[in-house]
Amino acid sequence: MRRYRNHEGYCDPTAGQAMENITREERRRRKALLVQEEQKPDKPLSPRYVNKPKNRRRNG
Repeated sequence: MRRYRNHEGYCDPTAGQAMENITREERRRRKALLVQEEQKPDKPLSPRYVNKPKNRRRNG
């Protein structure tokens, strides 16, 4: 457990434990999201058209 100090600089183990629990849960959720992202199948690429007409301004 890391030492946590309050805004006055005094050691505050109760708040430190609470903050540690919060950060641990955030890390756990972030890791779960990364695992989900890795398991998603890759999206198929959209077909590329070689001679696709480009949008051009009309002179007129």
